[in-house]
Amino acid sequence: MASVRRLKKDVDYLMFAIVADSLSIAVRENNKTDEIGKVVEEALHNRNSLRNRICEGRRVEKSERKKHYRAVFGDLLKLSDASFTKLSKMVKK
Repeated sequence: MASVRRLKKDVDYLMFAIVADSLSIAVRENNKTDEIGKVVEEALHNRNSLRNRICEGRRVEKSERKKHYRAVFGDLLKLSDASFTKLSKMVKK
């Protein structure tokens, strides 16, 4: 883990990539706006909760911080993968 700052940037980058992809799909397919809206809301909620967890890392004992940030990074990858999977299923339909 390079730094907390880099982790925050990764969270923002991945979650806003999901939002951008969702909006481009919404432009192409007008009939799925409700589903896409849910994905966008979920991405923004995930971003906020991950950023809050990163900030809470300061309160964790120093010996446990590395584990805490690795867990946040793992959750980031899982959540972003799930969102991208939902978007790809919408495009295939």
